[in-house]
This record gives sequence, C-alpha cells and structure tokens, in this order.
Amino acid sequence: MTTTCANCGGPVRFKDRFSVNCVCTHCGSMLVRVDDYTRALGTVADMPDDNSPLQTGATGKYDGKAFEVVGRLKVQYHSGMWNEWYLYFANDTIGWLAEAQGFWMLSFPAKDNPPIPPLSELKLGKWQKLAGIEYIPIDFKKITYAGIEGELPFRLAPEDQATVVDLAGQHQRFATLDYPKGEEAPRLYLGRYVHFDSLNLHNLRSLHGWKF
Repeated sequence: MTTTCANCGGPVRFKDRFSVNCVCTHCGSMLVRVDDYTRALGTVADMPDDNSPLQTGATGKYDGKAFEVVGRLKVQYHSGMWNEWYLYFANDTIGWLAEAQGFWMLSFPAKDNPPIPPLSELKLGKWQKLAGIEYIPIDFKKITYAGIEGELPFRLAPEDQATVVDLAGQHQRFATLDYPKGEEAPRLYLGRYVHFDSLNLHNLRSLHGWKF
C-alpha cells in the first residue's frame, strides 16, 4: 500500500499488509494507518546507533520461508538496550528477531488467541502453561521503546512503555509476554533461539571488521 505522510505529504509505502504504524523516512513522523490514509502521532527521535549487522531491507530465510526486515524497535530497560527486528514472511506471516547480548531469538505471535494470564499471576521459577506448552518465567523488565524504525504491526507512539516477561522452555524454546502500559491487550510470542548464520541473511550493513 502506498499513501502520503499526514505531516509532510511525502510518499509512504507499507510493505506489510499487517502493518499499522510506520515511520516516515522524509520527516521522521510516526504514522498510524487508518484505511487508505495516515495520521501523525508525533516525531520519532533518532535511532540510537549500535553495531548491529541488520537493517531494514535485509532479507533472509527461516524454515524454508523467505522474509524481509521491515521494521525495528530499540528497547530500553534499566541495564541497557536491545533490538527487536520486525519480519514479514513471503507466506504472509509475521515474526520478530530479537538481538540481545550476542543471542538471536526468533519468535512469532501465538496462534488462535490462547488465554494470557494476568501479570500478577506470573512468578519467577513457577511453571506456566502457554498455548499448551510449559514455560518458566526467568525475568521481568519494565521497558521503554527508545527508538522506532520502519513498519510495526501494532500501534505504538514514541516513548511508550510496557512490562515484558521472558519465559524459558525446553529444547531451545522460549516465550515472551508483553503487557503494554495503558489499554492495549497483552501479547504472547513463542519462539526458539537461532544461529545468525542459519538465517541466510543478505543486504546487511557494512561494518568494520565484519565479513558476511
């Protein structure tokens, strides 16, 4: 879908039909898609620089399915930051590739809207069944979205906050529960740890000392 920025009038293209938010590449406004036009939510601050090899427009493959990186969230918490890369797959599904402390974690929204427990019911070290699989909470974080780039599948404004719960499962499985601050419903993502080289990535950033 191609439309115009509600702030500067520049052309805006949504590559992913699921995308709700988009950052205008011309003026840096955060836009929300409403039918066939956009509404500006504010201006996005410059993305904090890092040494990530990924960038929007990079492509790859997972489990035989091609994807493109169409967005990024820079997530901040009390001990630092990490990247969440938004992926749009050729089979019309979406996923997230988290990049944190040298680990790569690929997850997908839980299917069929399984029940999500209230945040107050989750306890460190206490097993919790999610989408029919047992996971154990290992970390609770209060986060702020410090940077937004490209497209997103849900409405988000600069500096929005949430509580995130990381849960570990067996056989390299993990789950993430996002509890946004405000009236947005919590979100459940299920995934696995992956190796960077296994994703067959192309169109990566040029970084000094890296060879791809």
